[in-house]
Amino acid sequence: DYGEGFDWPEEARLLVQDVLDAMGLDITAEVAEADDIDIKIEAAGPDLAILIGREGKTINSFQYLINVILNRQSPERLRVVIDGEGYRDRREQALARMARQAADRARRSGVAVRMDPLRAFERRLIHVALQEDETVSTHSEGEEPYRCVVVAPAEHAGGLAEPEGRGDSSQEQQPQAARPITGAAGAGKND
Repeated sequence: DYGEGFDWPEEARLLVQDVLDAMGLDITAEVAEADDIDIKIEAAGPDLAILIGREGKTINSFQYLINVILNRQSPERLRVVIDGEGYRDRREQALARMARQAADRARRSGVAVRMDPLRAFERRLIHVALQEDETVSTHSEGEEPYRCVVVAPAEHAGGLAEPEGRGDSSQEQQPQAARPITGAAGAGKND
């Protein structure tokens, strides 16, 4: 029974551990922090790099799956975050560094810079990292999974940026490195 007093953090840990074991990964899951809604599971072990995957795609998908399973059982909405050896903090720092580099490039060149496509929560981190910088503006453009952040010098705020070499913005955009964009960039610092 999932009544009052049920140990959701331990249930989350057991679910994570069971799935990791079923995947054949040598990783141990422990509850690092927990309150009524948020549960942080710390994963450690020799196969951690496999769980994290390229740019965190595997651990993010794994985390999503765990949240879907757990929230089908829980009467209250739970949020499980799975981390391994500080990966999430390192990724957040790397995104903030990428945001500052894109802002520097946009200021120096006077041209908007399109960053690589990112997931929604990572785009939000870029917007937040640059929200206090009055010399640039940010907005997101494109369609998932190619949606990306555009960082523009503040004087270009107002119009929509067009990718270089493309006249039809309705075409599906492929992932590309941060690069200048011709035209003016939008002013929104949100997604």
